[in-house]
Amino acid sequence: MLERLREENFRSDLAKGELFAILNLRPGSTAVLSTTIEDMEERFTEDEQNRIVDIIAEVLGRDELAEEARADDDNAMPSIENGN
Repeated sequence: MLERLREENFRSDLAKGELFAILNLRPGSTAVLSTTIEDMEERFTEDEQNRIVDIIAEVLGRDELAEEARADDDNAMPSIENGN
């Protein structure tokens, strides 16, 4: 993962503690990634944030349990548009 981040010039922008947090949490979304990177919105554009999440998924894989929980939450949320 460190090599992939270096290829995209992100590694030097991330603190050692942030890298360890990323390795431990394997964030699958920018919302979760923001809990590992201090001032993420100020330091990285939205495209860069998404690219970091993509690199994490490519190298470490996605957390399947978290993905299932997120899908369940999305399905359980009522939709204002259709009145449910």
